[in-house]
Amino acid sequence: MAITAINVFIEVDGKQHIAPIRADAADLFMGMLGAFQKDEKHRATLIPLHEDVSEHLIATRRALLKRIEAQREPPPWPRADPKALAAFDPATKVCSHNCGQSKNDPRSENECKFLCDLCWRVEKEQRNGK
Repeated sequence: MAITAINVFIEVDGKQHIAPIRADAADLFMGMLGAFQKDEKHRATLIPLHEDVSEHLIATRRALLKRIEAQREPPPWPRADPKALAAFDPATKVCSHNCGQSKNDPRSENECKFLCDLCWRVEKEQRNGK
């Protein structure tokens, strides 16, 4: 028997939760499962599901795991070309709204300003008061 995935559904205070089990812990989990089932057999009792139920369950599992993974990944922050950013003079742009760093934003304040399309561009003459 090759275990390809283990997902435990748990109800807490009337709300459904999923607890994916790591693949490397599958044998250990299956070895312990029988002790917690109603029959208290030495081996886990597995009840095969009908194909139509399995299809929906697999689709649900994939959607849930995709959502869980998406929540773990940081947002795809657009990044500036390092050479262009190094040549950028932050004094050439003035923020017209809140274009600074967001929570968990790996970019510097200068990189945010460099990438912002809403900041006002300031010409060299304007900066010097001429």
